[in-house]
Order: sequence, then structure tokens, then C-alpha cells
Amino acid sequence: MNDGQDNLLAQRSSPIRRFLLYALFIVLLLDNMPRFGIGIGLGLSAKNLFLYFLLVLIAIRTSVEAKGIKFTDVDVHFPFILWMGYAALTWAILTTFEPSYSAFQGAITFKNQLLDLFLFMFVFRYGIDSHEDFVWLIRASVLTVFITSIFVLIDFLNIPNLGIFGTHKGRAEGIVGAANQYGALLAFCIPIALGVMPNKRSTVMYWIWRLALLSSVLMLIATGSRGAYLAVFVGYASAAIYLRHYLNMKQVFQYSVIAIVVAFISILGLILYFPELLAGRFESTTSGSLDTASAGRVQIWMATIKIMLEWPYSFLVGYGWNSSEFSGIWKGTHSEYLGTLYELGAVGLVFFCALLLRVITRVKKVLSTPQDTYRRILVGYTFGMFSVTVTILFVLLPTTWSYIWAITGMVMGLHARLKEAALLTNDANGSSAVSEIIRSS
Repeated sequence: MNDGQDNLLAQRSSPIRRFLLYALFIVLLLDNMPRFGIGIGLGLSAKNLFLYFLLVLIAIRTSVEAKGIKFTDVDVHFPFILWMGYAALTWAILTTFEPSYSAFQGAITFKNQLLDLFLFMFVFRYGIDSHEDFVWLIRASVLTVFITSIFVLIDFLNIPNLGIFGTHKGRAEGIVGAANQYGALLAFCIPIALGVMPNKRSTVMYWIWRLALLSSVLMLIATGSRGAYLAVFVGYASAAIYLRHYLNMKQVFQYSVIAIVVAFISILGLILYFPELLAGRFESTTSGSLDTASAGRVQIWMATIKIMLEWPYSFLVGYGWNSSEFSGIWKGTHSEYLGTLYELGAVGLVFFCALLLRVITRVKKVLSTPQDTYRRILVGYTFGMFSVTVTILFVLLPTTWSYIWAITGMVMGLHARLKEAALLTNDANGSSAVSEIIRSS
């Protein structure tokens, strides 16, 4: 990069603000852990209070700083706000015309599952400014998730039994208290971790990162989540195809071989110590029964479609926000896509898919940056988001979304800084070209 880019990317680094955001991420992690919830009342959890406190600080900075805060990323905010707006509209309609609908519960889930997610993304995007802060925060957040994997592994193997992290039918539930969600979180974070790990073997952090990464891979397997397994194979492969012009395919092949070998060794180890874990998942997958192989999801999906067929307009507009709670048939659709279709119809599903599509495709515009660290982060994030789009075909992620959107906010901030630097370079090159033409004339 030239000097102008370096100056732009390095400006306004704020260790205090990035520390506050990291503290919010820690509080988020602790509050989401089943045995560490630090809520102080309905809708008044510690993470929410901390979140709203940081929102106030951002508002104060916006009003008192001379230049204020430049609110960008409208291409992401717009579909997110449309998605929330339509959900709020259906909530208002149900509250007015459906006596059996719990308006209060619908409002609480709207706040927890939509509004707070947007605010988490917003705070982590605008709470800091410099590329240095964003890279530091991404690295610290992912490492924190992976460090917990070491303790989850210790608890899972009972060496000793910490009694902190639960299991369900032998499957590791990790820091989110649900095996499928934990698998989705690890599948999302692993490629980002590969992009931010240090490469100097002489440092202690080099070995800590690799121990944490290995523990995370082991715990991903130990979740027994076939949705997460599919996300890794299909999601990562799709991302590699999507980014094929920006990747060294020789390195991709090498990493793939290493990953397969590590996964194979890990699976053998788990089979030796926990044969019932993977045997049960394999037997159900190859049972020959589609419903058994899908863990009952097919029946749930068929029931959902049958109810929607009773009122065909539901395929367009949906039955309304949080309407599945009082349907009396299931606790959840086990699919974010189908759940959104049922509650918000094609209208809400389009907004949701447009949002996912936008956060994935926008990073391509700055992948030509010569800084390898930034490129690896953006590539890792793209791989992670592709895995998410596959996972949510089969899983709901009420807890995991908080981490995904928080890290998305960080990546959006880094993307904005790199985009500004690229524009600065183009302007400088353009000015140089104009000056050269003037001199030659």
C-alpha cells in the first residue's frame, strides 16, 4: 500500500474502545452459557445492559466529535431493517386480530432474535474505527471462542469433569448449550481462525492457537451435528468455488488434505473413547428411513407445509412473527429458511436471504488488497458464512446468531476501511495521471 493508504488505515486506533467491545463479547459469551447466565430479569440481561451502554457511547461520540461517525454499509442495514420492519408489521397485525397470540412473548422474541442482533452488529461495526482495532478484535474474539473449546474438551473427556458444559446423548453442547448450534458456531469460526493465526513458531501464541484450533475441530466432531458436518464439506467447497479467482488452489488442496487427515485421526480417537457417539449418528443416517436419517425433521417440515397449504397466501405473507409458538405442532421448524417462510412468508424470506447474500458477496470488492492479513480474514469470513447458509437448512440458531452478527460487524468495519483505502489509492492515481497529462501538454 502507499503512504496515503497506510495513514488512512492506521488512524484513530482506540485501545480503550476495542477493550470495551471485547468485554461485551466476553459478557455475551458468559451470558449465553447455560450454567453462567448472568441475566437480571426478563429483557435485562447483563449483555443487553452492556450493549445499550455502548450504544449510548456511540451516540455521544456522534454528537460531540467534529466529524462525527460516518454511518455506511447501507447495503447491509437496508435488508436487515426491512426484515425487522416486516416482522414488526406482522406482529402488530397478530396482536390486533388474533386473540390467542401472545403479543408480549412475540415482542420479547422480536427483541432477542432480531433487534438485538442488529444492535450487536451495529455496535461492533461502529464502536471502533481503525483497521488495527478491527483485526485485533476479530482475532481476540475468535481466540476466545477457541480457548473455551479447550475447556469443553477437558470437560467432555472428564479429565477432570468440570461440570460446566453439558452433553445430550453423548453429544457436546459447548458454550451455547446445544450441540447443533455449537457445531454451527465452530464451523463458522474455524476458517476465520486460519486467517488470523500467528505464523511465528517462536511465540507462545503460535502453540496456543494451534491447541485451541485442534480442540475446536475435535469438539466440532463431538457435537455429532450432521448439519455442521455438511456445512464444512458443502459450505467450504462452495466458498472455494466462489472465491476460486482469489485463492491459491494448490494451497487449498494442501489445506484440504491436512484437514482430512486431522479429521480422520480425530474421528478414530473419538470412536475409541466414545463409540456410541458417532455410531448412533452413522446408524441413523444410513437407516434407510428418510425421517430417521433427518432426526424427525422431515415430519416437521411436512407438517409445516401442510399447515401453510391450508391458507396458501401464507406462502407469500406468512402467518406472522413468532406464530409457530402457538401452532401446537412443533417447537421449531429445524430450518431457518422454512421457519422464516412460515412466519414471514416469501416477503420475509427474500429480505433474510438478501441480507445473507449481501454480507457474503460484498467482501469480494476488496479482496484485491495486497495486505495478506486482511485478505485471509475476509476469505475466512466468506468460508464461515457459506457454512452458515448450509447449516441453517437443518438447524435453528437462536443463540449462535449473536456471535455471527457480532463478528460480521467487525468484518464490515474492516471492509469499510479497506474500501476507503482503495478509493484513496484510485484518487491518488487519478490525480497523478491528470498531473502527468497536464505536464505533457
